[in-house]
Amino acid sequence: MDKKIDDITSKFLDKFIELEKFISGIVLWNKEAKEYLSKLGDYYDETRHEGFVSKLWTIKKWNYNISRIIKNWKWFDRLTKYSHIRNKLLHDYKWFISISESACNELESDLNVLRNPKKIWEVRKCDVFTCNNEDKLEYVLKEMKDNLYTHIPVLNNEGNIKWVLSESTILYFMLNNIDKDRCLVMEPIKIWDIDLVNSNDEYKIISKDVSIYDIDYMFLESINLWIRLGVIIITNNWNTNWNIEWVITAWDIPMIKKHYKN
Repeated sequence: MDKKIDDITSKFLDKFIELEKFISGIVLWNKEAKEYLSKLGDYYDETRHEGFVSKLWTIKKWNYNISRIIKNWKWFDRLTKYSHIRNKLLHDYKWFISISESACNELESDLNVLRNPKKIWEVRKCDVFTCNNEDKLEYVLKEMKDNLYTHIPVLNNEGNIKWVLSESTILYFMLNNIDKDRCLVMEPIKIWDIDLVNSNDEYKIISKDVSIYDIDYMFLESINLWIRLGVIIITNNWNTNWNIEWVITAWDIPMIKKHYKN
């Protein structure tokens, strides 16, 4: 039958080819990948379709750069559905069915997210309250109370991150320093009086270019390792001597998830 596929359906098939090449390139990142990708044409058979779904499972089960996204079942199901649609188009109902423009746009949008997942700096950037060794604890506590802060980065004289002052750190200090009359005079206490190294309250420093899909996983991974991750500090480039862009606690995850493409 001499019939031309309509433009939208043709675009959908082209975008799926891009998607398959992208997924294959992640899983098969070596010479084998280049050979495989070079053989991919505009039309391909069931075995290649099976290979696509298999590669999705591989990415879902392991830690590739887009695994955090594909671990989401909505994403996994949708990407698998694209492959089923493509297969039906080319093998079962060729020339008889067409793709809607919205479906084509959805595939294109998903491909863009996989290629360029939104970074944490695109979600929020704000002033961060910090303190140093010479600050009075009373002053810092007031800031924490007024702004509902739970973790405060402590900077050294060079402005680099030394550690993090947390609610639990302050609690331990107070319990260890209340006198026999159950009194604790706050006025003379400074940050340097507190033992900031608290094994029950860890922190991470990450780059502002980390994907938003990685943040939730970092907290979950810490739970699985029996580590209490209290805060994630966002800097320009992973280092303690870069400006702090944002401080993320578990309380910020719902706000971050609003920016997910589900």
